[in-house]
Amino acid sequence: MTLQLEGKLWELKPDQHRLMYVMVAGPTMVVLHGCKKEGRKATKADLDVARKRMKQVLDEESQAKQSKKK
Repeated sequence: MTLQLEGKLWELKPDQHRLMYVMVAGPTMVVLHGCKKEGRKATKADLDVARKRMKQVLDEESQAKQSKKK
């Protein structure tokens, strides 16, 4: 099952796990964080880790696009 958590942050729930990811550069998926499901919703700590990593990935992607334009 796939669920959009917020903005570009998505969650994939295979069996008893959560994989938080972002799609970049067309069909490229970057897995940001994985954890064992312990309830109906992801914990704040897990979301914070995924958000921080997503920001890093998107910042790097943006910088790469800008350098290609130059």
